[in-house]
Amino acid sequence: MDVTLVFSRSSILSVVPEVEGHFKEENSDGFRQIILNGPAVSMGFNLKRIWSWFWFEIQFIHFTIKQREKPDILMVSSLSVLTFVSGIILKRWYGCKLIVEVRDIYPLTLTELSGFKESNPFIVLLQWIERRAYKKADIILSTLFAHKEHVKRISPGSEIKCKHIPMGYDPESELLPLAFKVTDDMLSVKNQLKDKFVVGYVGSFGISQATPIIFETIARFKNQTDVFFLLVGSGPDKEKGLSLIHGCENFVSLERVPSEEVPFYVGLCDILLNPWLDRPIYQYGVSPNKWIDYMRAAKPFIVGLKNEDPILIDADCAYIISSENSEELADKIDYVSQLKKEELALRGQKGRQYLQDKMSYEYHADTLYRLIKHRI
Repeated sequence: MDVTLVFSRSSILSVVPEVEGHFKEENSDGFRQIILNGPAVSMGFNLKRIWSWFWFEIQFIHFTIKQREKPDILMVSSLSVLTFVSGIILKRWYGCKLIVEVRDIYPLTLTELSGFKESNPFIVLLQWIERRAYKKADIILSTLFAHKEHVKRISPGSEIKCKHIPMGYDPESELLPLAFKVTDDMLSVKNQLKDKFVVGYVGSFGISQATPIIFETIARFKNQTDVFFLLVGSGPDKEKGLSLIHGCENFVSLERVPSEEVPFYVGLCDILLNPWLDRPIYQYGVSPNKWIDYMRAAKPFIVGLKNEDPILIDADCAYIISSENSEELADKIDYVSQLKKEELALRGQKGRQYLQDKMSYEYHADTLYRLIKHRI
């Protein structure tokens, strides 16, 4: 297949690609890549980010209709559901097939997590776009295992087009040399954790993560000297959480670290955490990058989730508890801290093996290729 990837310069990354003019073309990894110009954006939902969505669609349609060769298949991917509009327009323009990929369910995420009312005109518009995209798509992909149920609810009949393809893993990344040096600060953290059972959380302390229960759990263990917590990351909920455990000496807290350093800190932990809010939206599944980090490091983890994810069941690499329940989380930590190291290591190895066997990009690409050949 001859593949062209079109994406935006707009990014929350600290290093944003430089683009002069409307777009920049590169050839890498055997396919054509087009970087469309646009504003750099910050974390969170704000007006600048919304504008970047609209600007991208304008740039995308303008670039695409100027191409000499028409696509046989057009694949558009959320976050912004406005990309679905472009997909629908270009499908009709070219008479090509359309694949819609959903990584986050919008606008449901906005109404459940950001306080928008369903009657908000912007939400009503996004809901109409979402339904329209499901009806017009030839294939609907999602990283969420139960997204099919959401599609069935809002666009009955379209669910037969759904396919679950989860987050991916690049085995070749393991061959790359580590791009950081172990600093004195990193060694200091390692020494603090020596001879402890280490419970870790590496990620954001934001709106979608139920991180307040982590701080509640730390407080529960404040008099248990053999269990220690490692918190790595930043976000709006962290400062408030740290104020609740002021005076506790059973944790160490670090700000967000470069992605290449994440494996070092994950490797210091015996068990890792991934708590989620108790919200209806999570009944359709989640697709966090941190599962990839944890499984790659062969570390078991505890997930607080409304529904059991089939990946975790099949991989048998995680302990699943109910959402937002610090008492249950504390009980599970107490339980796993008493297990033999070999038993925890076996769980971690199961996750790593599953990652290598069922979640590599090569595996997912083969799944997508067969899906296209079968349905298109």
